[in-house]
Amino acid sequence: MTKIITGGLTNTGTATNKKQTVSRPNTDLTNKIILYAFNYERDFLLKAFRGHGSIAQHFQSKFNGYYERFGNGERAFLYLWTDMSNDWRVILAGYINDNFKG
Repeated sequence: MTKIITGGLTNTGTATNKKQTVSRPNTDLTNKIILYAFNYERDFLLKAFRGHGSIAQHFQSKFNGYYERFGNGERAFLYLWTDMSNDWRVILAGYINDNFKG
């Protein structure tokens, strides 16, 4: 979706009357991932990474460590997410997108 904004500020803070075109990114998947962090299912890592060797156990161990460290699953989920490489995040995001109805 594209939105036209009239007026605004320049990078020096002065007002401008120029029209700007701003593209709004699709945030549906981002919202799903954040909601999932607060509503994840038991053994989600084992399900999401089924067929990827021992990485599921590795991530489960890291998640458990974060959970013990922070005392809540939401924070553990977000720390694990930031600890993953992008390739692993893509797999987890795909699993969440396909399985979480939020």
